[in-house]
Amino acid sequence: MFNWFRKNAPTLKEEKAADARTSESSYEGNQIAESKALLKQGNAFLESGRLDEAAECYRRAIAQNPDYSDAYTNLGHVLQRQGKLDEAIPLYRKAIEITPDHLMAHQNLGFLLMGLGRSEAAEESLCRVVALAPEHVGALHNLGVIAAQRGDFPQAEALLFKATELQPGGTGDHVLAKADIYFHLGDEASALGKYEEAVSFYQKAIKRNPGHVFAHVNIAIALLELGLYDEVETYSRKAIALAPETYEAYNNLGAAFHKRGQYAEAYSCFRRALEIKPDCVDTLCNLGETCTLSGKFDEAASCYRRALEIKPDHVLAMICLGKDAINKGRFDEANDYFQRALSIDPDSPVAWAALVDLRKMTPEDGEWLSTAERLVKKGLPVIYESYLRFAMGKYCDDVKHYDEAFAHYFRANELSRSMMPRYDRKKQTQLVDDLIKAYGWDQVNRVHKGSSSSARPVFIVGMPRSGTSLLEQIIASHPEALGAGELLYFNDAFNSHEEMVRNARLEESLLSELANKYLQLLSGFSEDAKIVVDKMPINFLWLGLIHAVFPNARIIHTQRNPVDTCLSNYFQNFSAAYSFTSDLADLAHYYGEYRRLMSHWRKVLPSNVFLEVAYEELTQDQEKWSRAIIEFIGLDWDERCLNFHQTERQMATASNWQVRQKMYKSSVERWRNYEKFVGPLIGLLDFDGEGGEGGICGATDQGSYPGSEMTNTNDV
Repeated sequence: MFNWFRKNAPTLKEEKAADARTSESSYEGNQIAESKALLKQGNAFLESGRLDEAAECYRRAIAQNPDYSDAYTNLGHVLQRQGKLDEAIPLYRKAIEITPDHLMAHQNLGFLLMGLGRSEAAEESLCRVVALAPEHVGALHNLGVIAAQRGDFPQAEALLFKATELQPGGTGDHVLAKADIYFHLGDEASALGKYEEAVSFYQKAIKRNPGHVFAHVNIAIALLELGLYDEVETYSRKAIALAPETYEAYNNLGAAFHKRGQYAEAYSCFRRALEIKPDCVDTLCNLGETCTLSGKFDEAASCYRRALEIKPDHVLAMICLGKDAINKGRFDEANDYFQRALSIDPDSPVAWAALVDLRKMTPEDGEWLSTAERLVKKGLPVIYESYLRFAMGKYCDDVKHYDEAFAHYFRANELSRSMMPRYDRKKQTQLVDDLIKAYGWDQVNRVHKGSSSSARPVFIVGMPRSGTSLLEQIIASHPEALGAGELLYFNDAFNSHEEMVRNARLEESLLSELANKYLQLLSGFSEDAKIVVDKMPINFLWLGLIHAVFPNARIIHTQRNPVDTCLSNYFQNFSAAYSFTSDLADLAHYYGEYRRLMSHWRKVLPSNVFLEVAYEELTQDQEKWSRAIIEFIGLDWDERCLNFHQTERQMATASNWQVRQKMYKSSVERWRNYEKFVGPLIGLLDFDGEGGEGGICGATDQGSYPGSEMTNTNDV
């Protein structure tokens, strides 16, 4: 963030004119004359940089005339230059007490408070400066900054533009200055989590100055938060074209590829960023996350450790190492990293939020909740409050305080919605309509040229939080199988070839390319495993394409109680790509479309490659279903699949703790703890899967169901 306020040193002209503004006092004769002489002498010392002598003169002037406001103001300035800020503030306030309209005292106090980050306190003095001097550029500029910091962007824009117009320079200079203003407003909007507004400001900056490299860089960061990864790529590539050595642009481009599941491309971008700036710890952390999701777990840990070598107190690197330990099932080690992070930044909301993922919380962890409540009360950026609210919801759910839990989850999702584009119900319905129309029985069951005969891939699909991680862990416990996690490969294939995939125009060259690249991707996880599992839940959308590419690949569809499934999604802190999870009515709609499409796939996919597993039945009869699953994917039975919780493997999933426990049934019918809050979801229990637009009749917006206008019982 740039520092917009200018330093508060009085100009030489102001200093030499100080005696002309000397306050009227009750002193007569020699005392007043001597105090004025001391002020002049102090100003001479100040001009020559002899601060101690200047301060002594001003103190003597005050001793001669205790109501000499100029002496208080100039002494405050000297102390401020000496770094004695706490001593300078009361001197400015004393000058203002004596002379309420003392322009320089108000100016210096306002600028000093701005420098200390005390914007609210600075505003009063700066407003007084503008009242006394309406064209005071510095005061107008800082008031614009304050307005931006509190999110009043129209006022901020007006004040900052006024300050710009008052400064000397031609039209071109003013255009570039306004570009910078929009750039800084974008930064302020981003800091407040208002990413859509930030994007708008950055776009205005770029319009006025197309060569503004960091407007391109920072708009990409805001677009990342909104999940608009194609646009991130566009702006990042423009930044690179403008300045090829801009490592931040490569970092953002890598992040876009990472979010789209293009891990090889992301890896290359992060590596390029590190070639330019080898000591960028944030890029090292990003590269580590990409390595994790690419199965390069050792390299991921190496990245995080390298970040800590460069910056031993880097909190994010410690948190990443903690999450790496969670992925390996080493929860005690993870706790050590989180505690180290908290020893450096005791109020890190990300570290505090991460602690609840280590285990099930108990009432004895009340101190954790007290700290979380304190952090929320003091005020946090939107993204950090959302992290903590989700964690607070989990804590309260663990200790069976269900009303409080839902209040926190409700607030968490409210915050999440403010940072992401709204789920488009019509767009989702149209996509499902198109897929059902394009992938009829004849299309799905015909032999496609360019397809692969490989049966190595196994796809686990379904709604997120429906048991996909559990099934992957069972299969990955087999010595001939490997779990690759959630691969966005086919989602990316749709984005790259949308018209062809949407309309099932599957040319031989496309199918061959998709098959070869996907098998190459799986080989990066393992050269030897007979079976490699891709457990990306939303691959349910692309089963027509997947079956065309790999007609012998097994597809396992996991199903779970619809309300349990949707509620579990609502309780999870998903990325912008899953925007439908932040609103119960949107979840109901998405689930209806998912079930409608799965009903279609059930009719058209060959039964020998398609298996459906009910989560509740799996928990009731673990061995029966485990054996059926292993047989279905073409492997011989292995007892280790029953003891899946003992399998040591690294995985990146929200269910890390759960899949390392023995099979349990406590998640079945969990929604009944929240029955009074889940009105929009209840209709899912009776939905037959054959309906029209979403299939949910009467699904209302989230705010209209009982409990939506609740007050937080913890008053946070």
